[in-house]
Amino acid sequence: MQSTILPLCAERERAAGVITQKTGLQVSEAEIGYLAMHFGAAKEKIESRRRKKRSVTIGVICASGFGVARLMMAKLKSRFEGWDISFKAYGIDEISPHVISRTDFFISSIEVDNLGVDYCLVNPLITQKDVLQIGVKIDEYSSMPARQENNDFTRQLDEINGIITRVKGVIRRYHHLKVPQDIQLEALIRLLAADLTDTQKAAAVLSADIIAREQVMTQLFPEIGIALFHCRSKAVRDCQIVTATSQGGSLFQNEKLNGIRAVLCMTMPIDENRGQNAEMLGRVSSAIIEDEAFLSTLKQGDEDGIRDKLQKILKTYFTEQLNGL
Repeated sequence: MQSTILPLCAERERAAGVITQKTGLQVSEAEIGYLAMHFGAAKEKIESRRRKKRSVTIGVICASGFGVARLMMAKLKSRFEGWDISFKAYGIDEISPHVISRTDFFISSIEVDNLGVDYCLVNPLITQKDVLQIGVKIDEYSSMPARQENNDFTRQLDEINGIITRVKGVIRRYHHLKVPQDIQLEALIRLLAADLTDTQKAAAVLSADIIAREQVMTQLFPEIGIALFHCRSKAVRDCQIVTATSQGGSLFQNEKLNGIRAVLCMTMPIDENRGQNAEMLGRVSSAIIEDEAFLSTLKQGDEDGIRDKLQKILKTYFTEQLNGL
């Protein structure tokens, strides 16, 4: 710090003179030293920003890759607005050598020590402590040589064609349910599973998959009044979204659903289109944090309003995909 402060002697003397001129107060040597310390810190910060740093690519991991991970991404984008970084959401079983090779480090809400990757373990709602440790790691990687990305134009076109069909399907199949205010958590999940499937067997499989996902990490967020049930399952053939609120429109009364006013349930099949499906449904998860109007509409249980919001969210996503080609 000394090498930074000493060249600032003239600057601090001039600053003290300006203070005296404007206020009529004399600045003591101790106060001048205090000014020097802040000038030095400010100069160091400015110089640091001027140094050439590269963009940092960060993977965000959760069990599925399109539910909680998207909530985390929305929070992270807000906290690190203006930083030269990019985020990509992944399910825990998507972390392949290829993904690792094009990602600087990962952020996860669950422990992933077995993956052998550099990661920060964080709260799904991203606390200030999380922000600090992530910021340190971003600074570290921004000064390192960049990783090489593998862009496949043909693959991108295939993804666009798939998204056209999936976006239309999600919007057309969307609907809203009114359920008993005192419904039990497990009964609510069974009801949603039955609504999203065609047979009792498939409903039982989907219900078990959602419950298993809940046991990995809770999908209940009383802080925002939403239950975000989501999973990949062999019980469904297409991406689907269904929402639910109580028949009275107020908070659910069951103890396990304490603080929950609305439910957003999203499912996707286990097939070769996993990346496309997760990216599309992930935009809906992100909107819960990024769009207060969408969150409010969900809590109100307004089916037409929710459908309209879904159309706008997915239209924006689709347009961005086209513009990115």
